[in-house]
Amino acid sequence: MSVRRRRLSSVCAALPRFGARHVLSSAVDAAKLFVMPYRQLVWCPVYKAASTNWMLNIPLLSNFRPEELQALRQAMGQPNEVARFIAKPMNREAFLRFYRGHRNRPVSFLIVRHPLERLLSAYRDKLESADRNEHYHTTYGRRIVRDFRKQGLKRFGLEFYLRHKDRRQSRLY
Repeated sequence: MSVRRRRLSSVCAALPRFGARHVLSSAVDAAKLFVMPYRQLVWCPVYKAASTNWMLNIPLLSNFRPEELQALRQAMGQPNEVARFIAKPMNREAFLRFYRGHRNRPVSFLIVRHPLERLLSAYRDKLESADRNEHYHTTYGRRIVRDFRKQGLKRFGLEFYLRHKDRRQSRLY
């Protein structure tokens, strides 16, 4: 982790206008941010990097009563829909007024994850667990198997696929 921190620091230091001024002067797509003005909180989601966890946390940080949150969850279903209802999108001008309008800057954060961990997590979530994500399996999984199974057999051998065939949650094997 210390290597990653040093790398991040060196890359950021090399950028000519890194920091709040640069962020505010560049093309901020504020509609993608989750802003909670009453908590002075701005979250920039990076999907497959603790995003579901934060979609669940946003309602807990809201001013909604528990019974109101329960009703929202039942009405909307998906955590991202509930979080977006609570942390409503802002246009750029409204976001900049909010961000610049406080003596103490709001807490702004994003969570990152190693790219290969994100890829593996997305694969497991969307393709390997096909029974939970029929849409992704139908849309992408079958084509991936069709296009890459021969290469996989060549590289890993038939035994690899047979060994994993007992995993009924996976339709890719």
